[in-house]
Amino acid sequence: MDKHHIPLNKIVSISTDGAKNMTGVRKGFVAILKEKINHEILVYHCIVHQEALCAQTFPSEIYKVMELVITIVNSILAKALNHRQLKEFLLEMESEYADLLLHNKVRWLSRGNVLKRFPTLFPKTKASLLEKGVHYPELTDEQWIQNFYFMVDITSHLNQLNRKLQGKGNLIFSMLEEVITFENKLSIFAPDFERETLFHFPSLLKHRQQNNSSIDKHHFKTIILHMKQAFLNRFREFKNSRATLAFVKNPLDTTIAELKFSPFDIDIGSFEIQLLDLKNREIWRSKFERLCVELEILEKKKCDLSSQYKWSALNDLEKEDMIIFNAWNSIPNSYDQLKKLAFAILSFFGSTYICEQSFSSMNIIKSKLRNRLIDENLESCLKLKTTTYNPYLLKLSKEMQAHCSH
Repeated sequence: MDKHHIPLNKIVSISTDGAKNMTGVRKGFVAILKEKINHEILVYHCIVHQEALCAQTFPSEIYKVMELVITIVNSILAKALNHRQLKEFLLEMESEYADLLLHNKVRWLSRGNVLKRFPTLFPKTKASLLEKGVHYPELTDEQWIQNFYFMVDITSHLNQLNRKLQGKGNLIFSMLEEVITFENKLSIFAPDFERETLFHFPSLLKHRQQNNSSIDKHHFKTIILHMKQAFLNRFREFKNSRATLAFVKNPLDTTIAELKFSPFDIDIGSFEIQLLDLKNREIWRSKFERLCVELEILEKKKCDLSSQYKWSALNDLEKEDMIIFNAWNSIPNSYDQLKKLAFAILSFFGSTYICEQSFSSMNIIKSKLRNRLIDENLESCLKLKTTTYNPYLLKLSKEMQAHCSH
């Protein structure tokens, strides 16, 4: 931080992955940084990490379902002949999917992609394995099969939340809204088992209808309630500051009593006068009313793309934080205390996504096949990979001096 001349007095928040080297009481990065600065800072655990931890509240028998699916998929794909024969077998059976996904033991939630594809192939994969004399007794166990279909459905819900939390330019308040929305969804998932309607668990419902099975509703309801409790226990630092985080999106509905000023070095008296003035001037009121309309349009586009599972297309949309920044940046500096709070909140990182994405990019660039890559070259490649800058190549080419012989 000294090397890059980062002013410590402007740091208001730190997002960590919860590791001991970051959060340790004495030797953790946060503890050391607090010794260097003279003001309070907000420290919180990455929202995406916490969501993944909440998702890991399943009992051991549910985890064993996932492990067996991974074992079966990887054992099939590990042998080229088996892989080819299974692929041909599925094509002959006119399966919806002609192939399986190779899956490694990486991040837990990403395994949902394997589970999503496996149900359609489940009966045919089992038949193919039996043909080869490979027998997994779990594949004929009714409780295991029910756990499997439950896992398919719940990881589908979790993966949708995970997708919405990832990406650059996500406002911390919007991420918190997604988490709270999912918490409330869990409140309707549990009664879904109590009523035995299974509206939100289509794979499990289909299995029950096809096999006339009796679903262990208490077992699955308990799992849902444990997950809900995990969500309630986490994200408290965000929930306690919800009104403050919402200020940047709609200052017109904000009251002084709701806000927390301690980390931001705000002159509360000036802030109160400026907020009152902002609310009563039509020109500035209309600006934030237009901001709400722009954010509504953006949210509608996100919902449309999400419903079509076009997750990569979300990256092409205008970033929410930039829309809000431009609105605040356009009001005069006479509202300096309001802008100070708004820009501080906009500087919050709700997750460590950007940092982890950079490390992931670095690992791809610095492969074993590029062992002569020096630090300077790696830094240049990493900048090209992570930058959001789009050069206007046509303009640049016109400005270049043509070769004298042409």
